[in-house]
Formats: sequence, structure tokens, C-alpha cells
Amino acid sequence: MIHVSPSDFQCDWFLEVTFGKKVPSGSILEVCEGLNSENVVDILKQNHKIPYSFLRTHVRPLPDEAKDLIALYTPIDVLIWWHEELQTPKVDEIIRARLLDGEVPKFTYGKLMERLLYFKRNRISFYDLIIPIAENRLRSIELLLEPPVAVFGDGSYSMDVAIRTATIIASVLTILTGAELKFFNVVTVEPPCYPANVTDVIEVAEKVAADGLTAPAAALWPYYVAKKPVKFFVIVTDEVENGKFNGKWFFPDLYRHYYEEVYPAKPVFVSFLENPNVKGRMVTALENMGIEVLQFRLDGKRPDLTKMDTLLGLLSSESSHFPYQISELAKVFMENEFKGLVHRITNPPQKPKPQQQQQEVQKRILSFADIPTHFCCPITHDLMEEPVMSPSGHTYERAAIMEHLKKSSTDPLTNEPLNTADLRPNRALRDAIQEFCKKHNQ
Repeated sequence: MIHVSPSDFQCDWFLEVTFGKKVPSGSILEVCEGLNSENVVDILKQNHKIPYSFLRTHVRPLPDEAKDLIALYTPIDVLIWWHEELQTPKVDEIIRARLLDGEVPKFTYGKLMERLLYFKRNRISFYDLIIPIAENRLRSIELLLEPPVAVFGDGSYSMDVAIRTATIIASVLTILTGAELKFFNVVTVEPPCYPANVTDVIEVAEKVAADGLTAPAAALWPYYVAKKPVKFFVIVTDEVENGKFNGKWFFPDLYRHYYEEVYPAKPVFVSFLENPNVKGRMVTALENMGIEVLQFRLDGKRPDLTKMDTLLGLLSSESSHFPYQISELAKVFMENEFKGLVHRITNPPQKPKPQQQQQEVQKRILSFADIPTHFCCPITHDLMEEPVMSPSGHTYERAAIMEHLKKSSTDPLTNEPLNTADLRPNRALRDAIQEFCKKHNQ
């Protein structure tokens, strides 16, 4: 319980007003109570810096002259975020001048690119000043993600938003993992280039046209036929599947075959749904098949790509590096307590470059069809490096089973009681795996 007094607040009358007392005369609240379209310009000229978050919902319509005044004191992030509502020639001049003076929007890369593509389409005067900011933001992203990754963008009729969003996501994953980008309608549509920088993103988003019906299995089919293993498929779509690929395959059906016959890849859906509280058709179908799905639901009219950081964080947490990172932080906390943990998080050890990371992970991800099933951990589905055996006779990667036992004291395959003391190194299997890797030049 917290006991507060009027002096604890910037305005000493705040508590009294909160509990029903009349707003003080001359206060900003009194000014806002009488605000309307007719007097808003005069009030703003009196140097009342009323937040746009209030004005946009309480003053309608908002005169252009008021918008020009708002642009003088409002943070540049707000001006860029709500540019559709605030745009006037004068507002654009003010934003451009502020950018030239060195102001930099604080958006994440995903949101910055969504805005950049909007500015390009609408020929906004300060568009060129956003490009280097977005490029620097892209190059600053550092995450340990495991390749191979493929991004499928819905290129069917009216899905321009999916094309733009898929391209932005793919640009990050291309830098971090060398991801592949494909679009689909009733066939696979190749992008004009793989988006490895901001200029590439703009080119792909402008040149790939949305057209035709929706058969997402068209994008997955080449991976299935070639038996090509992929760790994550990121599917950007409204999940309205209205056609079978080759007259036979809906996406969930083909994905189940890929999952069972090629590689148990994790599907990640970025979904544009009419009702964001209800799961889409494709996600529901995959979950009914027992396939675990990660999903991000976005507004198709105005996608909030600040959520892309969450998506990248979840992909990183699914990597085999993550348990190690957590265990290392736990050690730091045990040895140096909270201050040591904060220092480690704010001053992390140097991370491997994405190219080095990809080479390391690729050493473990061979052609899944060629790897003996018992060489792969039942938990991670990756080739084991330090296999340990439980009393039930099942073998797991040590790091994976140790992480599992922190949550449940049972064997994950038999549900029998299990603890760390029961585990024994499976040296025979380890030697066999090492021999297999040597034979395949891994």
C-alpha cells in the first residue's frame, strides 16, 4: 500500500481533482475542458502545449492551422506516427527542418520501415532523410537466430500490406540468418532481389504486385519436394486460403507432410485478421494437427510493426543458444547478485557476426532426411552434441533435458519421474554422431 500526499505530484491539486474537486481556474485541464474546433487555434497560440494524444480524440475536425502549431512542440516520433492525420505542407516543412537539425525518431526498425514505405508511396518531402536512419537501425540489430529461415508473404489480391510487412521482416532475417523470401498467390512469386538493405526493401515492396487467389502451399511445395530443411517458416498472411495448390494441397496438409517427412520446422504466423481475438483458419488447422504455432496478430489497415522486436525475441528464444545464455546469466546472478547481472546484460560479451553464427549452426543442421532419427534430440530436434540417457532408455541433448527438468521432474517421453542424477552420458551414441559428422565433412 502506498500513501501519497499532494506534494508528491507535479500539480498539488491533482489528488483533490481526482476525487471530485473542481478543476482549478487557469489550469491546463480547465483549458482542455472548453476546447473545440473553433477555439483550438487561439488556445495553441497562447503557448498551451496540449498533447496530440488528447487533441486527436477531443477536437474534430482539427484545423490545418492547429496542426502547424502542434508540429512546433510535439515530439517528432508522434508527428511521424500520426502523419496521415497531421499532414499539411507546413507540417512537412517543420518535420524536414527538425530532421536536418539532427532530431532522430526513436522507432524500432520495423515501424520506421513501415513509415518509410508510406512516405515513399505518398512522395513526402522528408522521405530521403529517413533512409539513413532506417539503415543504421537495421545494421544495429544483434540477435542470435538460427538459420535456415524462410519468409512467405501473401501476394494475393488486396494483400499489399502482407507484401510490405513480409519484405520488412525478411530484411532483418536476411541480415541475421541469410533468410529466403518468397511470395505466393496460386504459384510461388520470386522477389526481384533478397532485401538485405533499406533500398532493397523499397524495391521489393514496389515491384511485387498483389494479384490472384490464395494458395500458400505453393510457397512451401519447393521445400517439400527438395527435402530442404528449414528451422523457421515465417508466414505473413490474412489466413484466408481460397485455393488448393496443384488442385490438391491446402497449406496445413502439406505442412504436416513437410513436418513429418523433411524437418519439424516451427511455423510463425504474422496474421492480418478481421477479428484479432479469434485465431485464423490456418493456425487453427495446424494446431488441430498437433503442430505448435507462434502467432502475431496485426491490424491490416495499420500494422504495428513495433511488435517485430517481440517476434525476433521469440525466434531467438527458440534457438539452441538460448538455454546456454540463460544458464550463463544465472551463474552471474549467483556469483555477483543483482548488480552483476545488470552489468552483464548492459555489457554483454562480443557476439559472433551473423555470418559466423550461420556457419556454426549450419554445421549442426545437415540434410534432415540423411540424419538417423536417433541422432537427434527428441526435445530440440537438432543433432545432439552431448547426448545423455535416462533410465527409460531415451537419449536427449544434455542442455535440453537439463532445461526441461527445471520445469518438470519427469521424462518428457514417458512422464516417469526423472532427476539430473538419473542421467548418464551416452558415449557410444556420441562417438557415432561424431563419426557421422566427420563423414559428412561437418
